Amino acid sequence: MTTLSQDELVQRIIYVAKMMGSKDPRAAADYSKGRRLTDDEWLEYQAIYERNWPLVANPNSIDQQVQRMVGKKPYGF
Repeated sequence: MTTLSQDELVQRIIYVAKMMGSKDPRAAADYSKGRRLTDDEWLEYQAIYERNWPLVANPNSIDQQVQRMVGKKPYGF
C-alpha cells in the first residue's frame, strides 16, 4: 500500500474539485470537507491548497484538448 504525501493528497482533491466545477482553492477545500469551512479552518488549510492549486491541470480543459485533437469526445460520452 502506498502512502500519499499531503501535497499528493491535496492535488487529488483539487483535481476532483475542479472536475466538479470549483473555481478556487477555498472551494476545493470546502469540497473536501463536504461543507463550507469556517475562516479559522480555512487559515489552517490555505497554504497547502493555494500552493497546489496551480499545479493541477483543469480536467475539463484536458477533455476539451483531447476532443480537439481526435475530433470526438474522449471516453465515448
